[in-house]
Amino acid sequence: MHRMWFCLLLVFLLSPSVSYGRSLFWQDVTVQANLDGSGRLHIREQQTIVFSGKWNGGERKFFLRPGHKMQFESLSRLSDDGQEVKLTRGSLGLVDRWNHNGKTSIRWRSRLPSDPPFSNTSISYVLRYSIGNILIKSDNSYLLNHDFCFTDRAGVVKNYSLSLTFDPVWNSEPVNIVHRNIPPGQGAIYKQTLLFSGLTAPDVYIAPKGVSSLPGRSAVTPAPLWLTTAIFAFLILFILWRGMLFFRWEKRVNRFIPLPANEEVTPDWLEHEILCHKPEVVGATWDKTTSTPEVAAVLARLVLEGKMTSRLTPYRLPFFDIVLPFVPAELHLELLVERESLHGYEYKLIEGLFVDESHVTSTKKIREHYRKSRKSFDPVSKLTAPLKRQMKKLTADGVSLPGHSWLPTVFLSTIGFFILLINAFYHQDEFIPVQVVGMVFIIFCWVIAVVNALNYRRSVVYLGWLLTMLFVAVSLLLAGFAVLFLLPVSSLLLVGFFCMAVAAANNAINLARSAESKEGVAFRRRLAAARNYFITELQGEQPAIKDEWFPYLLAFGLGSNVDHWFHRFDMGSTSAHSGAGPTGTSASTGSGAFTGGGGSFGGAGSSGSWNAAVGSFASSSSSSSSGGGGSSGGGGGGGW
Repeated sequence: MHRMWFCLLLVFLLSPSVSYGRSLFWQDVTVQANLDGSGRLHIREQQTIVFSGKWNGGERKFFLRPGHKMQFESLSRLSDDGQEVKLTRGSLGLVDRWNHNGKTSIRWRSRLPSDPPFSNTSISYVLRYSIGNILIKSDNSYLLNHDFCFTDRAGVVKNYSLSLTFDPVWNSEPVNIVHRNIPPGQGAIYKQTLLFSGLTAPDVYIAPKGVSSLPGRSAVTPAPLWLTTAIFAFLILFILWRGMLFFRWEKRVNRFIPLPANEEVTPDWLEHEILCHKPEVVGATWDKTTSTPEVAAVLARLVLEGKMTSRLTPYRLPFFDIVLPFVPAELHLELLVERESLHGYEYKLIEGLFVDESHVTSTKKIREHYRKSRKSFDPVSKLTAPLKRQMKKLTADGVSLPGHSWLPTVFLSTIGFFILLINAFYHQDEFIPVQVVGMVFIIFCWVIAVVNALNYRRSVVYLGWLLTMLFVAVSLLLAGFAVLFLLPVSSLLLVGFFCMAVAAANNAINLARSAESKEGVAFRRRLAAARNYFITELQGEQPAIKDEWFPYLLAFGLGSNVDHWFHRFDMGSTSAHSGAGPTGTSASTGSGAFTGGGGSFGGAGSSGSWNAAVGSFASSSSSSSSGGGGSSGGGGGGGW
């Protein structure tokens, strides 16, 4: 017990907020500044500090680069009637005394240790000082890049105002800036390029030896308007040129011709054009994707070929014997032929599903086997490579795509990366937030464009929508570049952004270009027309579909459409179409009418459940393993 109290006491004593109970913030900071004809900045800084706790007084830190020349002139306290009470430099043991605290900060005494702690006490102080050699010469102009507030502080500045005037030789109008609630770590930087009309050149910042070579010491010189305009115009022309080439190629391979109408699709047409190919090949080719529907199509084909039987067992809640319709049913498979009679991906798939020497398996048996053996099983991976090879043969994918080179994209992105890397060191002022936000924006536009480009390249339907999304994302790059007209960014940053934007647009448009031959595009369009035919037929009560086409419906991802048709037009008549018993045992239909799969797949109306059960094979468990910035001024302030 004593040890616990000792720990609590130690935490209490070591906590600054508890032991001292100190806090402060700035109610007002008012700055009046004038840039004289010699380039020296004269500043009157009025701070109203609100103290709470046992503070000794205030402190002001100044950020000065080597080569700056600062002269601190006076420090005063404002009395209740608004009069300035000048503080005397000397020992900090007395109230209203100030002194230097190192080379770049001063402190002043506001309270004696014997006095009561401050309690939301507001005290205003006026600091007068001047800084020379802060201007940076650039061609025929001078850059003023100064922080008129101080970032190194613990409290917020609730009200901030700056009134900046210029000697007539600078030909500049007065500047008034107002901020509210400036958080700690944030200042008030004013950056402006000035033109000088005086006779005697002003003093400028000249970095000492060993400092001028540091990249972070360089101030940002805004890119000329002509360069920004030229780069923006070139980016527009590049996107228009690449878009024109893209649409010319897509039109050449007949990507934009409408799909065959449903009236052209007949059972004979299907037999001749589509059903002569295996259903899993059809499913992988129409959307260029291999996933669960292709696995389901392979198993369904083996069932219809008499090499397997299947049945579904609905999941029942233990002890209550209640069927939960939202939980995938358990799929049972029985192999009717020897495994060695199968070849290729069929053999690999069956080897993975039938986990022992027996000819029967189930969803539960497969999951338990791989969980105990600490292995994983992905049936889709058994089909991906062989189906991709067959898809490429049917569509001539990648054979006839001219002029598709990665070199321009790689070259431009590499050049842009190194330019931005140099700029990040050379112009640290604009690294945050301009360069970071700009790169995040370009990457965001690129990701959106690439996603839509790949979706367009794989798809045969919704081409207009996908192309619109692609070029909207590319056009956002132009909108982002237009914002740079409003920001004084450097030429390095501008060129770096241009290279990255061109690389992003070029990469996205290249990825969208169709890689198939004209015949391959036509074949995929016929597959999409067949899929549309099945969708349309399943909306009627007597679809012109045969039960032996069921694997193709699964390959097209239409298992749920089949179930919807059954529940809409054939509810309660499962027994009329199928010999399936209550548990969905396999049987043949014995009727020419479409039954939604019939007893071969667990009974009519259970296509979606059968497909979901096949998909659960893939969830078989596996084992787990264990600065200085670029501006002058700034600094810090607070109490001590």
